[in-house]
Amino acid sequence: MANVFYPNTSTNIKTEYLKGITYFERFKTRSDLTSIFITPSTSDELHLAVFLLLDFLSRPCELETILKLIRDGYKHDHFKDSIKHNLPHAEIWSSVKVYEAINDFTYFLIKMFQDFRAWGKIENPTTEVNQFLEKMASSEITNFKKLHQFQIKRCCQQYALFSALYIAKYIGLYPYVDGIAWSLTSEQENAGIYSKYNIFNWMIHLLKMKSLIQDDESQKVPGDDFDDDQHEGMSDGDMSSQSFIEDGSMYTSPDEDKKLPIHFFHTNVLQRFANLFTIQVSKTGNFVSSPKFPWTYKDFLEQQCHIDFDDFFSLMCNQYKRESHDFFQPLIPGSIRYKKKKEEG
Repeated sequence: MANVFYPNTSTNIKTEYLKGITYFERFKTRSDLTSIFITPSTSDELHLAVFLLLDFLSRPCELETILKLIRDGYKHDHFKDSIKHNLPHAEIWSSVKVYEAINDFTYFLIKMFQDFRAWGKIENPTTEVNQFLEKMASSEITNFKKLHQFQIKRCCQQYALFSALYIAKYIGLYPYVDGIAWSLTSEQENAGIYSKYNIFNWMIHLLKMKSLIQDDESQKVPGDDFDDDQHEGMSDGDMSSQSFIEDGSMYTSPDEDKKLPIHFFHTNVLQRFANLFTIQVSKTGNFVSSPKFPWTYKDFLEQQCHIDFDDFFSLMCNQYKRESHDFFQPLIPGSIRYKKKKEEG
């Protein structure tokens, strides 16, 4: 891959194996290009973002899935949504911010899948999950822990990317939602600001929320800004600059019937992954033949691993409509902003 993306300088790419850690994971940990390049040099941002995205794949044949996704995105997928938003449809897959957002979302999922504190918050875990967590919590079987931590690491990277590919393909980069409608002005289109308001940054915005918006209609205040930490993703900077919510206990809002969006991911997306992984792995640590862990995108779809993202998108457009409206507020001139609920404590 280094030879393809950097044919003239491929020897400047660090290609040594680092226990299954992807280039993007190295980059996010070190926060500089020395984790990828031997001698950092000026690199095209779009070029680099695509290079990092492809490294999430463990099966090279799945490259065709990504190529078809981009091809169909240019040709016809979600064209009607682009018309409603007044988007330059032929350009939406040319933005570096789209690939950066896909990488950030994929990394978000990877961190969640590898976080055993989050596993411990799974509601009604299966027998296999419970037995697995008991062994992982033991201080006596270190070989078991090391083996399975590594296996989870290798399993979750491609699984996370498959999740992102499904969202881009079937939900779209810029889905049109009644009640959260926006249409670009010529000035906004020329400035290219729309690219950071894609589906992945929208999801990350919701998943990293630490409090929700007041449900009381009387609390609407025109122009009332939220706390700065709630809008870090609105800057031109990287969306992932917000801290990852690892505390699985931060679920409830003052409205006890409405939980934070991350709760859905822990109790659905993570639970599905945990179920598949723990059933797949035998007591000896070897993979069994059935049920099949989705090693291909086709398997991912056939085993219905994508349905949680359809359900979450429905929540984004309904239960979290006000929080979603806040994300798109800069694209909706004259819109009303809602006060954020104060955390109890």
